Amino acid sequence: MSIQNSIDPALVRQWVAAKHGPEDIKNLLFALGHDESSIERHLSAWKRMKYATRQWQGFLYMGAGALLGFLSCIMTMINPIPEMNGFFLYGCTSVAILVAFIGLYFVFE
Repeated sequence: MSIQNSIDPALVRQWVAAKHGPEDIKNLLFALGHDESSIERHLSAWKRMKYATRQWQGFLYMGAGALLGFLSCIMTMINPIPEMNGFFLYGCTSVAILVAFIGLYFVFE
């Protein structure tokens, strides 16, 4: 007996938030009486939502890295505290590049 239900986005969000794996989701849906095609559609929706949240997190990291890099550039050019020029030029820029590349990793993985 197969149940022809549409995919419930709230249920998929719960799976993503609870960090269920694909095997857990398959077992849960199989216990509820879903057929193979329905299980595959649910798994596809779960993967899309999981990757979308990871991509959003990556864009946030890239934005934070870009902002930090911009502030580092401005502080280096303004040079308000001459003793801290090296900190802004090398320290903040290095951290900004690192944060931006972490964001790129999340987006392109």
